[in-house]
Amino acid sequence: MSNQDATENANASAPEEDKAEEAKAAGRATIGLIAAATGSVFWSALAVSAILIALGFVSLNSTLVDFTSSQLILCSGLGILFGAFGSMATINYKGVVVAGVAAIAIALLGTVSYLIKDDYVIVKIGGVKKANKVDMYGDRSYYGAPTRDSYDFIVLRRDLERRNVNLLIEVLDQAQQSDQLEPREYIFECVERDRILNALGSVQAIEWRFDQSRELLLDFDGTTIASVGPCQSEDSNPSDKPSFSWIGDFLIGTAFAMDQDPDAWLLELDSDSTAARRDARKALSEMGPEIIAELADDLLRPDVSYRTRLGIIVAFTEMLREHKDQRVEIAASIDDALLSALVQASADSDRTIRIYASEFLYDLGDPRSVPLALSAFDTADDNGRYNLMLVVQGAYPYLEAADKQSTDSALKGIYSRVGAKTQELIKQISPEAAET
Repeated sequence: MSNQDATENANASAPEEDKAEEAKAAGRATIGLIAAATGSVFWSALAVSAILIALGFVSLNSTLVDFTSSQLILCSGLGILFGAFGSMATINYKGVVVAGVAAIAIALLGTVSYLIKDDYVIVKIGGVKKANKVDMYGDRSYYGAPTRDSYDFIVLRRDLERRNVNLLIEVLDQAQQSDQLEPREYIFECVERDRILNALGSVQAIEWRFDQSRELLLDFDGTTIASVGPCQSEDSNPSDKPSFSWIGDFLIGTAFAMDQDPDAWLLELDSDSTAARRDARKALSEMGPEIIAELADDLLRPDVSYRTRLGIIVAFTEMLREHKDQRVEIAASIDDALLSALVQASADSDRTIRIYASEFLYDLGDPRSVPLALSAFDTADDNGRYNLMLVVQGAYPYLEAADKQSTDSALKGIYSRVGAKTQELIKQISPEAAET
């Protein structure tokens, strides 16, 4: 390139650089004019708006205040910020010019709409016309209300802290050999959070359906989302809370420790409020093995209600689920009468009771439960037999050698009388039992 060409290129680029510098200077001059006209008010407005905007963003991603208040704080900060520059605000779009307060209002509306458009989604639960209660929750209940054909929930991004979402559906069914209606709970603990996260900001609602006859939660295309009961894997439901969440856990734990009145919590197990029943189950499970004897007295009462029975079994399950290192202490606190009742519950006709009781006994691994489960086998239905075999599987490793031999012999006699699913479970317990 010649010296003349280089000189021409330099001269051509100079006006562009001059324009950029002029624009920056004009911007600084504009702010200077506004500041000069308003004095300290302008800078105070900027400081206040910065604080409110920061607080609004923090509130949206925490539980400091409710969602509406968080939006109000954020909008207030943005309004003050835009107001500080209000006299100079101008929007020019395709020849249409909007200035002053109108420009501020449009900018505020557009900013807030952009910030919140991906923060919520509506989840519609169908198949619940006959339901008495419907509750969807993570660490707290989501906002919901019944419609003509479904129960609709508004789920916010900030409320999706846990890896899985829980859905509780209570239906009033006719009691056996009675005209009375009694509640039955269907608890789905393993609804994957990602099913909701992936739909945030969607124009269309998420549509799920409760299939009571099969006790399943289905997607709109018929695929299974979850079945009644907890997740199968132990590590499938850990919390994704930030590292400082120990503060909340400490405060919650302290609150439970401050209220150690088991009688009050036992009464709450029969509450009409699903949230109150959940809190009672959690509180009782946190009290540890020393509460087992008192819970046993209520569980073994002839007139125990369905809600109380289920609540105590769920409390046992959560107690052991969170404190498996106390398995031996918990087993030592369970007498033969309570253990027998829990084994019977693991073959109950109600799937929710059956699932939670068998999970508890599987994790407990008490050798005393093996003969009880085998003796209840013949009177149980196919579902009950499978769960009784889960109880045997959990306790089998803790049996003495002689007891293992007698159990193998019993399983060998059972093997030919059960379905393929239960046969596969027997093979896992004792491969010799499946040999002919």
